[in-house]
Amino acid sequence: MLATMKRFAIGSRLILSLNAPFFAEAFATPASQSGSTTGPATPQLQPGDLVRLRSGGSLMTVDTVKDDQVDCFWIDGTGQTNNATFPVEVLRKF
Repeated sequence: MLATMKRFAIGSRLILSLNAPFFAEAFATPASQSGSTTGPATPQLQPGDLVRLRSGGSLMTVDTVKDDQVDCFWIDGTGQTNNATFPVEVLRKF
């Protein structure tokens, strides 16, 4: 019984220590809400830049940038050209 409890305690500590970086990100202080849409986390984008959604997806080319909205276009797997407008915060520059 004591050996089982000791194993459980060691396993619990191991799991908590391995997950510590994920907990730290969850409790990090939020970004300032100063109204500025550019900063270290938001890329400075220009027409012709290659971007991808932070959540993944196709590589896209920036067409135009208007305030915090970015018009992008890309070619999907069937060869069809697509376009859409995204907030700059959801894009990652390549």
